[in-house]
Amino acid sequence: QSYIAIDKGPLTPSHSLVTPVYHYPSATSASRSVLEDMQRLIDCLFDQNLRAGLGSVAFERYMPMQNPSAMHTQIQVVGVPLDRAMNAFTYVNSSEHFYGSRVEPLPTDNPTSITCLEDRLDTLDRSYFYLQAVGRDIGGGSGFVHSHCLWTLGHGGGGRRIPITFGRELILHLLPDSASSYVPCNEGKVEMLCSSWRDTSLDWRNCVTSRDSESRLA
Repeated sequence: QSYIAIDKGPLTPSHSLVTPVYHYPSATSASRSVLEDMQRLIDCLFDQNLRAGLGSVAFERYMPMQNPSAMHTQIQVVGVPLDRAMNAFTYVNSSEHFYGSRVEPLPTDNPTSITCLEDRLDTLDRSYFYLQAVGRDIGGGSGFVHSHCLWTLGHGGGGRRIPITFGRELILHLLPDSASSYVPCNEGKVEMLCSSWRDTSLDWRNCVTSRDSESRLA
């Protein structure tokens, strides 16, 4: 019901997309069985990153469009440092783009899963950002934490736009400076990018990989 694809402009070697086979404009409009299958693949990618000593973030940015057929659900999954993964939630909360947003209550009686998005919004006329992450407990514990959050926009005078680059901005914030040496799209370009590699990588078109690179990443 869903499959994994390599991101066209990957920020890490494990940067992947989980997307349903059939068309859904957003995860909130997908059936429960599709969401369960997507979460199964997300969990597989999370486990793969943990085996490599990495944490993970998974996210969906949804913006309403006049033609819903122009949108197709995709959950981006990216491996990030274990110690920084859970900082993703703080970054979103503090972003100016989420002024006036609402943190929606999510059920706590079920495992962390995108199935919580089933029929979540009455209409598709509201922007949202869904984030799921697994990483080391930043509260001082020695174990791992698996958590998620849903922000909806357009409340209390706040804006409704989430920049198309926001997800990449979030990932680049979580990656260490040393990431410039392994961002797949920057292979052979590190000297040219120097300290501006984050700004350059913000645009996925600067990170389009060759067919050979895609095959190697896959």
